[in-house]
Amino acid sequence: MTATLPQHIDTALGAWIPRQRWFAGQGRAVLGTTLVSAVPLTGPQDTEPAGFLALVHVCFADGQAETYHVPLGLRTRLPAALEPYLIARLEGTAVYDATGDPELTSRLVELITRNHHTPRARFRTQGGHPLAAPTGTERTRPLGVEQSNTSIVIDDRYLLKLFRRIVAGPHPELEALAALQQAGNRDVPRLLGSVSGRQGTDELTYGLLQHYEPDADSGWDLALRSILLGDAPSSEGRTGGLPGAAQLGATVAGVHRDLAAQLPVAVLDQAGLERLALQLRKRYVRACSSAPQLRRYAPSVHSVFAAVATLPAPLPVQRVHGDLHLGQVLRGPRGWLVLDFEGEPAASRAERTALTSPVKDLAGMLRSFDYAARHARRCPSAPSPDDVRAWAETSREAFLAGYAAVTALDPGLQPLLRAYELDKAVYEVVYETRHRPALVDIPLSAVERITAASC
Repeated sequence: MTATLPQHIDTALGAWIPRQRWFAGQGRAVLGTTLVSAVPLTGPQDTEPAGFLALVHVCFADGQAETYHVPLGLRTRLPAALEPYLIARLEGTAVYDATGDPELTSRLVELITRNHHTPRARFRTQGGHPLAAPTGTERTRPLGVEQSNTSIVIDDRYLLKLFRRIVAGPHPELEALAALQQAGNRDVPRLLGSVSGRQGTDELTYGLLQHYEPDADSGWDLALRSILLGDAPSSEGRTGGLPGAAQLGATVAGVHRDLAAQLPVAVLDQAGLERLALQLRKRYVRACSSAPQLRRYAPSVHSVFAAVATLPAPLPVQRVHGDLHLGQVLRGPRGWLVLDFEGEPAASRAERTALTSPVKDLAGMLRSFDYAARHARRCPSAPSPDDVRAWAETSREAFLAGYAAVTALDPGLQPLLRAYELDKAVYEVVYETRHRPALVDIPLSAVERITAASC
């Protein structure tokens, strides 16, 4: 292991970061990158760092900037298994993304279990759960899923989540999980520890440690299996829909209830509803600059959002999940678990922690049912379009019924639900335009359907 970072690491990171799946600046011109901090991973007995927690400042041509976290490893000889994680070879040293190195990721967990502190980083256990250091590296692996962070399974019992885009202040997910744990909620992963530090006067969170659920399936996978393997409605009388959709609704309602009990709440008066309608319109206008195909829906979109301003006040608002969909829930032996309380990846911390109507989360899940159904229709083995549409509608009705059984869902909020569904579909159009253009027709069809229904 090399003790110091080589020169020209900024240039190498500037070429590597924009190619990564977790980079939130896709489609934006990058002016330059600067390595602003590199915290050594040094334990009490170490003479040289095992690696570095690097912070990289990325400046864009539009004048904006973002900070990214890249755990770095350095070796003079890189094993073949780590070649996919290579960033660059500089001064005879292989610099690589340490999230693929079982030795370094296990070391991070070990430092958490020891509550190790350095002048620039704090590794601590949380939640009062006894932790044992990892037993080895053979059961350490990154999760191979698309996400805005990087998660590593350690010993099939820990999930180490390393945040990539760093925002100043306490991390929204850490706040939410700690609050839910304090409330005794068992429908989220147990929070076990965290890694934090400071940059100037700002508090930063590099990552957190959770309990890993080895026998759980993602809601997205369950949905696709449910559609493609015969659970969609048919003339043979199957009831269809996502298995456990009503229970999922009840689970989300319980999470909302406990977040409201532990974190600030408020209400929107009539002026607040008008501001919300304006915010939704502004998000749409910004989206049109990245996805110009959205502009043709402008009159109907503005009509849907304008209806929010006419809702009866007051409207309760609170902390919510912020980016709820089928990929953010697991179903295991104990039922459903809700994951990833980070909020929308591209949003600022202020936006992620803003008090919001829980209806936003409901709309996110309803969009996900529709998304799964339309995605499944692309498969040669998919049921008929009518059956797949019926699957989505059945799932939708069961989910909302399960939610309403725990927390009364006001039917008068349908305009708000429609507005948040449209806002989410617009967000998806931008996301797919930037990342997966072949799929952009899925959310675009939802924009067309929702706006047509409002006419």
